[in-house]
Amino acid sequence: MDQQTLIYRLNQAFPEGLTIQELNQASSNSPSQIQDLILEAKNLGFPLVTGDKQVFLGHPLYSQAGIEAHFSPDFSLPIQLEEVTDSTNTLARQAANHVQEATAFMAYSQRAGVGRLNRPWQSPMGKSLSLSLLLPDFPKDLPVYLLSQITAASLCQSLDPYLDNLGIKWPNDLIANQRKIAGILPIFDQDETGRSYVILGIGLNLFQDLEDFPKDLQDKAGSLKMAVGFEIDIDQLLAKLIEDLVRAIQAFKDRQDGQAFLAICREKSLLIGKEVLSYEGDKPARQVKVLDIASNGGLKVKDLKSGQEEVLLSSEISIRTQYGHYI
Repeated sequence: MDQQTLIYRLNQAFPEGLTIQELNQASSNSPSQIQDLILEAKNLGFPLVTGDKQVFLGHPLYSQAGIEAHFSPDFSLPIQLEEVTDSTNTLARQAANHVQEATAFMAYSQRAGVGRLNRPWQSPMGKSLSLSLLLPDFPKDLPVYLLSQITAASLCQSLDPYLDNLGIKWPNDLIANQRKIAGILPIFDQDETGRSYVILGIGLNLFQDLEDFPKDLQDKAGSLKMAVGFEIDIDQLLAKLIEDLVRAIQAFKDRQDGQAFLAICREKSLLIGKEVLSYEGDKPARQVKVLDIASNGGLKVKDLKSGQEEVLLSSEISIRTQYGHYI
């Protein structure tokens, strides 16, 4: 038994616990080796609770074995799950030169995760999903914002059964109960041979409480736990999320048509029809009305001062309310 198997066994038993004897019977480890694994996991920050001769999880934890067990029979995907890493995007970049098939890189915690506009992404141990999906041999001419919208639409479809009021804030945020629960960061690059690839970086807040977020984020960050509690089979949810996303991207590559996904983004948009402030790099903020999601995944707006319509595409754009507040 290793750390991953220990987490898997405890997650299967949640909310009940397991005794050292039960863990011993399910593995070839001695009781002392199992106790060492438990101590190591607690030292890493995993939410393990010991007492009354049992060990419990403080909250559910996903595991590689648990996720793979919930994949459809006709679907498979290599997964590399780390306890702690600087960034799953870095792991994916390092693997891009030799990986030949789509691969998921995951971590229970990141030391240096970043999102769009180089903003730090908080990922406390075991309380969020840090996922980087590496997609080798990807078309070079795919608009980056279209990929963002396809990903957002797919995530919404996977999470909709659990959340009543899930929305998308263009270009890459998923919002539930007026709180951001997920962010998307697509990266296009080339390996050493010039072969193009994409990394889809996804952060999903799972089990955070309000106090787990920095004070400056506590009025706008949320988690699945805050929205729906613990009544989720997290392995099943993440298996569906990953499988749905890989299938969505493959369908787009095969058909070269993202209109079905854009329809979901329009339906779920928190911006269409609203007057907002557009912050574009170092330029002064300007007031625009959001008209639509364009066919290339950009944001179609009307400048309220000039009356001119345009499609916003720059990665340096940030959208706020008319009062400068986060949406």
